[in-house]
Amino acid sequence: MPRLIRTLVVLGCLVIPVACNDPGNPLPGVDVSLSVSSSIIRDNETITVTTTFQNIGWREAFVPSKSCGPLFSVIAADGEPLELWAGPCSLELPPPLRLRPGERAQFTGTWDGRDRHGIRTPGDYRLAVRTFGGNAVVVRVLE
Repeated sequence: MPRLIRTLVVLGCLVIPVACNDPGNPLPGVDVSLSVSSSIIRDNETITVTTTFQNIGWREAFVPSKSCGPLFSVIAADGEPLELWAGPCSLELPPPLRLRPGERAQFTGTWDGRDRHGIRTPGDYRLAVRTFGGNAVVVRVLE
């Protein structure tokens, strides 16, 4: 019987690998993705960045919360992160987000191609979900 259980576990990971063993996703059982409203930011434009968490497991999942700043990171072509948040952060974290099996939650933020000092930063950037793994999207900021 133990061999049968091991076989089922292996088959389960083959069917839904993200939920079982995705080293880039520190949230087991949760699919994390990021999308943008446009891959180009022109002068005086803002894009919407959507972060989605979906419980693809069979148990409740808990997504840690953040006290401040966006859920996404902006990384320059040279690998350096672009700081977006200039405000103070609270030391108190809100409770984690609870997702039942099959549930999903979406969060939106915006980016106008500027850093935390309000300076426009032309170039190519990679936007990724901060600390939770998932995909990355390339965005170009035009001069």
